[in-house]
Amino acid sequence: MSAPTPRTETRVVSEGFLKRYLAGPGQFWIAIVACFAFASAAFLLTPGDADDAEPRTVEYSFDAKGFAREADFAAYVPEGLPAGWHATASRVTGLGEKDKDLTWHLGFATPAGAHAAVVQSDEKPDGDKGFVRRMTNVPRSGPDQATGTRDIGGIAWAEYFQKDKRQSSLVLRLPASTVVVTGTASFAELAVLAGSLKAQPIGGEG
Repeated sequence: MSAPTPRTETRVVSEGFLKRYLAGPGQFWIAIVACFAFASAAFLLTPGDADDAEPRTVEYSFDAKGFAREADFAAYVPEGLPAGWHATASRVTGLGEKDKDLTWHLGFATPAGAHAAVVQSDEKPDGDKGFVRRMTNVPRSGPDQATGTRDIGGIAWAEYFQKDKRQSSLVLRLPASTVVVTGTASFAELAVLAGSLKAQPIGGEG
């Protein structure tokens, strides 16, 4: 009598679980890493060819359109990224909630295998608990000082670097919103992502 065949189980992380996990305040940086890890785990547990090593890609056009429609400022959306960039997570918060900040988080796996994200919000950018400090992990008990600036397409982005977290960030302060491009990716890769951002018509029309 032959031994019973061991059962194998493929676990798929549900969209609802991701949304609940990502909903906690102040958890953006953990969320970016977790989203990439969940996407990678789902890929590894799914049967496929050994050569098919690219991470799963999520479709973010629906979130981009919803964010642009709702915003009373120009939404910045990646367009024409080179091969090797894969969107791994997309989330919009504050839609239809006039008393809450409107924010879009869009995470990527980079060609070098690092993490990167674009986050745009009309949340107050400055202050001890401001948007910029939270997204860049600048310590609250110190000055909010950029480590430099980087010209990307004729626009000056502020550079932030947190050595202990291996986190690089590019920040663009606009009149009605703030855009942060951040992650474990190099400044060179973050600059590619920032350079791909195109301002959309306010209200999503056009």
